[in-house]
Amino acid sequence: MALGVVVVAGAGVVLLQPDHREPALSVPDRVCQETVSGTQVKALLPGTGEAFEEKRAVNFVAGGPQEPGRCDLSGGGTDLEVTYKTVQEADFTWKSVQRETAKPGRTLIWFGMARGYTGSDRAALFVDCPSSAGRKDVLEVSVGINPAPEAEAGDRTAELSALVADVARVIGDGLKHCEGASRFPYGPPRLG
Repeated sequence: MALGVVVVAGAGVVLLQPDHREPALSVPDRVCQETVSGTQVKALLPGTGEAFEEKRAVNFVAGGPQEPGRCDLSGGGTDLEVTYKTVQEADFTWKSVQRETAKPGRTLIWFGMARGYTGSDRAALFVDCPSSAGRKDVLEVSVGINPAPEAEAGDRTAELSALVADVARVIGDGLKHCEGASRFPYGPPRLG
């Protein structure tokens, strides 16, 4: 009989303990001034932890200033930085993209006619975007994550690549009207 009382008393103690589990992280459907889908953002952030926050979002809406764009997001102890800018023809070469891709831990990504690279903490895409002045400018879109996911969290290159492709589609076609951006494929970019 005494054993039954101890077990019940012990169970009562366990039941009275407060629940220390962290709440599930909630990411809005649209982020970066409601321009970018939150689906890929959610895939990069932990499932629980501190609340989601759009800390800063600049130049992600049509009709406003268009350069440079930056959106800082955080949630669950992880920060994401989404940026875009136009690189003028004289300051850009595809060889520089090849050099970045050749660095250890980097993988080439293709997205329609755009190409770039991805790694454990950053992805970048470069989109041909000729200027009205006749220059062969390039739209550079990048996404960074901090801290970089640890090895046991799994490889996040696919998620980073998918988010940078979503942003390139939205900015390249919707804001910058880059030639060819309207023909970007739906879905993630091709790796390798």
